[in-house]
Amino acid sequence: MSSRYPYKHYITYAPSALLNITPGVQFGYERIINNQWAVIGELGGLNSLQDDRRGFRLKAEIRDYFESAPVLYIGGEVVHKYTSTDIRDWVDAGTFLRLIDYRGTRNLTYASLKFGCSPPLGKGRRLLLDIGLSIGGGKYRVDTKGVPEGFEVREVIDGFFWDNSFRRRSLYVPMAALSIKLKYGLQ
Repeated sequence: MSSRYPYKHYITYAPSALLNITPGVQFGYERIINNQWAVIGELGGLNSLQDDRRGFRLKAEIRDYFESAPVLYIGGEVVHKYTSTDIRDWVDAGTFLRLIDYRGTRNLTYASLKFGCSPPLGKGRRLLLDIGLSIGGGKYRVDTKGVPEGFEVREVIDGFFWDNSFRRRSLYVPMAALSIKLKYGLQ
């Protein structure tokens, strides 16, 4: 095996997943192929501390490590994130408001181009720091379960990025993400 990548298998941990709007713990596996290409799969469990929001994140990625600068890479990734929230809120029945319990769900699926670097921490390339910037776009869908027919969830918008409304909608959104991971090489 080349000294460029003495390990073909890496276990990944993404501490940056703790800094999301819905924080989580995310682990993955990276397989180096031909000392230049890599395929990566990750799974994260999400849980918000400020409300009853929970879910998961799945990520698949392919990378091309540059031959002239092996710590640099370019790649493509596909990500799916799902969260659900149990809510007690007022809904609009047309002529009156009614307090009900329901579940709101959010789905985000996007594809992006990723640029990054993966320098070693110490000698031997067993422990690596991976920093990547992803730019792309995808589909964001909000839905509700348990809202009676004829009722509409009222629209409550707290901020530009933090729309707490579970008003049903589907839209295309641009995406930019920064990821920071630790990778540990296995024999």
